[in-house]
Formats: sequence, C-alpha cells, structure tokens
Amino acid sequence: MTGELVLKAKVENSSLKFYDEEFCKYRLREFDSADVTVKLSRHRPKRTLKQNNWYWGVACPIIKSFLKETWGETLSKEDVHLYNLNHVLKPTTEILIVMGKQVVSYDMKRPSEMNTLEFCEFKITLQAYWANAGCVVPDPNQKEFLNG
Repeated sequence: MTGELVLKAKVENSSLKFYDEEFCKYRLREFDSADVTVKLSRHRPKRTLKQNNWYWGVACPIIKSFLKETWGETLSKEDVHLYNLNHVLKPTTEILIVMGKQVVSYDMKRPSEMNTLEFCEFKITLQAYWANAGCVVPDPNQKEFLNG
C-alpha cells in the first residue's frame, strides 16, 4: 500500500465528482478497511515540463552566453538562475533582530513553485529585463533565434 494517493475531482453541489471514476475505484482498493484522512485543496497546475525545459534549456543558456560575450563572465546556468531570482523576481526582504543580531528574511515564489500563469508572467518579465540589457531571450517556439 502506498502512503498517499492524489485524485483529481470537481466539487459540484457539495459532492465530489472524480474525473476518472474507474481509476479511482481501482486505486482506492489499496485502502480497503483502512482509516484515511481526506484533504481537499484547490487544483493549481504547476508550471509545465515545456516551461521548465524552456527556462533551463533556452533562457538560461542564452543569458549565460550573453554574459560571457558582453561581460567576459563565465557563469553556470545555476549562477544565471540565482541572478534571475535576485534581479528579475526581486525578492522582498525584511531585516529582523533575533537575539540582538540582524537576520535577513527573503520572500519570493521561485519559478519551480509557480503555476502555469505565474510562470508566463515571469517569462514576459524575464524577457523584458534581458531585452533592456541587450539580450534577446526568444519565446519557446521562436526558432529563428535558436542555435542549430
């Protein structure tokens, strides 16, 4: 028996309507005679695999090459990602005093935590930020800018 089962459903007239009832019945057999806890949350789709592939396979490498050509800096994709987190997403910061010492708190939603719409907004912001610096980061299907 698995520890957790996630099933998609819609609430209509205060009742659950599962999207694939036969699959649900099949999987629920694993829990026969068991006490279970049911937790409901609104479905918010995470960014897609295509969005993830665009960010790590197109945007970060293009920015990395741009920074090498214009600034002479050799960075990894992870370094570019950290730069994007700090300067494109711009976390909100708060300085707290704990036991007499300063502690900096950062608050931001990372791209991996975004849903598909939030990631689309991030993509547009990222492209505008880098276009302002002179770097064209193409859309996912914009082949004329891709190498190869």
